[in-house]
Amino acid sequence: MTEDEWDLVVRVHLKGHFVPTHWAASYWRAQSKARVPVSGRLVYTSSNSGLIGNPGQGNYSAAKAGIASFSIVCAKELDRYGVKSNCVAPSARTQMTTSTEWLRDLMGAPPDDDRFDVWDPANNSPLVAYLASEECAFNGSTFTSRGGTVGIMAPWKLEHQLERDSRWTAAELATELKSFAPITNAGE
Repeated sequence: MTEDEWDLVVRVHLKGHFVPTHWAASYWRAQSKARVPVSGRLVYTSSNSGLIGNPGQGNYSAAKAGIASFSIVCAKELDRYGVKSNCVAPSARTQMTTSTEWLRDLMGAPPDDDRFDVWDPANNSPLVAYLASEECAFNGSTFTSRGGTVGIMAPWKLEHQLERDSRWTAAELATELKSFAPITNAGE
C-alpha cells in the first residue's frame, strides 16, 4: 500500500465523518448557548473491519476504527449541548461484497422469496432510525447489525494491569505478563 492509498481512504472515511460533524456541532453549540433546546443525533457508520480488523485493509480498518472512536468522543463532548452520538457497523450485501466471488456466494439473495434475506441492506435501517430518534437511550455506543441480529460492542477497556512503584525491566515484564497471555486474538 502506498502512502497516497492510505491517505485517500482515511480522508474519505474518517475525514468524511469529521467535516459534517464539525459544522453540525458548531450549529448545535450555538443553539444551546442561545438557550434554544437542542435534540441532535449523530449516527456514524463503521465496519466490522474497523472493530475487529481485516487483513489486507489496514487503511480501511484504521479509518473505520477511528470513526467508532470519534463517535465516542463526540458523545462525551456534545452531550452537554443535547446531542447524542452512536455508531453502526452494518453487514449487508453491497456492490463491493458481490464483486468478490466467495462473498457473492455467501451473501447472495436467497433463491426463495419467502425466506428472510439476512444480507438485505434494508435490515440495518430500523437500527439507524432508532438511533436517530428521540426515543434513543444510547449515547457513545457502537452497534453491529446483520439481518435480524443487533449487537452492542464493548468499548476499549483495561483488561489487565500490573502495578508497582518503580520502573519495570523487560525481563520482569516478560515473566509477569505470561500470566495474562494470550490477551489478544491477533492471529485469528
